Amino acid sequence: MDQTINGLIHEVLKAIRQEGYTEKGVNKHSQTYSLLMSYADKVGQQKYSEELGQAFVKERYGASFDTRRGNNTQYVTEKIRHLNKLWHFQQYGTVHFAARSGKKKPFQCPGCFSDVYERFLTYCEYKGYTDHSRRSLIYPVKKLLTFLDANKISSMDDILAGTITSYMTLYIDCSKVYLKTLTSKLSVFFHFLFENHLVSHELHTLLPDIRYVRDSFVPSSWKKEDVIKLMKSIDRSNPVGKRDYAMLLLVVRLGLRTSDIRNIKITDFNWQKRTIHIIQSKTREPLELPLLEDVGWAVIDYLKNGRPTTDDITLFVRHSPEGGPISERNKLQNVLHKHMRIAGLEIPKNEHRGLHSLRSSLARTMLENGAALPVISEILGHRNTQSTSHYLKINMEALKKCPIDPEEVFFDE
Repeated sequence: MDQTINGLIHEVLKAIRQEGYTEKGVNKHSQTYSLLMSYADKVGQQKYSEELGQAFVKERYGASFDTRRGNNTQYVTEKIRHLNKLWHFQQYGTVHFAARSGKKKPFQCPGCFSDVYERFLTYCEYKGYTDHSRRSLIYPVKKLLTFLDANKISSMDDILAGTITSYMTLYIDCSKVYLKTLTSKLSVFFHFLFENHLVSHELHTLLPDIRYVRDSFVPSSWKKEDVIKLMKSIDRSNPVGKRDYAMLLLVVRLGLRTSDIRNIKITDFNWQKRTIHIIQSKTREPLELPLLEDVGWAVIDYLKNGRPTTDDITLFVRHSPEGGPISERNKLQNVLHKHMRIAGLEIPKNEHRGLHSLRSSLARTMLENGAALPVISEILGHRNTQSTSHYLKINMEALKKCPIDPEEVFFDE
């Protein structure tokens, strides 16, 4: 099919609309194609080719033209798939669609376990677990109940050591971290069964003892100059930039968790006392932090000049036609990676570079400036200093220094 890039894009957008793509999906494709056209104009190309697409992806995202799992971020992989549609339409006159498995079927609890399952759901609600914690507890229970049903086991009392062994072999290729997490979740479920007289023996004693040395994990952290470069690269002349800057500043300056950034409310800010008071999503514990001047002005700028009109009480919302609060499943990693690319910072493939790495960097910097461990723990919202010392990887003797003002961290006033 011999046509200009502009004509090809027009036909592909028309085709995906006919395939039933939502307007949001069409807009995502359109944004990718606009960037491609700008690149094509710069290099003097009027027709699309796979080579042009590869060169565009390499220059724009610093990535290879490869959609295999793990080779690129989800964001870049999506862009490459948009470009693949252009190539396939150019070659065959149709849009190439990746096979989709469709929506997951809702969980159907085996009838013999329905009462146990419903009581466990009620128990999780009674304990006041967060939505995320409930999901992480319930997911392995669903898997276990499905396994038991498939193996003709219809009573919890019929579970034996061999049953647990057979079930754990399904995860033989998983890491020790995953296995440790899995057994800890199942242990909660088994304790619930025994304490509520739903089983006659203590099933948790049948679980394997997964030994995992937590301190063997070395967390990611940032160089001070890279953090400053990241923040300076954010374009605060547009609403999304104002939002992203305020969100990342809350991590860089105050060490808030991703879940707390998603859930922080406008009413959590006390402008008279210059404090921020939240109930932490992870621990359900209250946390009060100083409302630093630069954080305050960033939030005010977003509220006055960037935030869409909405009745939602959460501070940060989606800037899309449907609007609303940011999804609980959104770890905000895409926001961070977007601005890392703009800042020209490398996104390591074998190293975690989520928002948690910025929390670790804040803690390390405070330690280097002489902050005591209890002070760092309080600011990060940890229940005890052991959680803090884990990813600081510090010598406890190094903590015998004077506390500092957290406003000195990363930015000079």
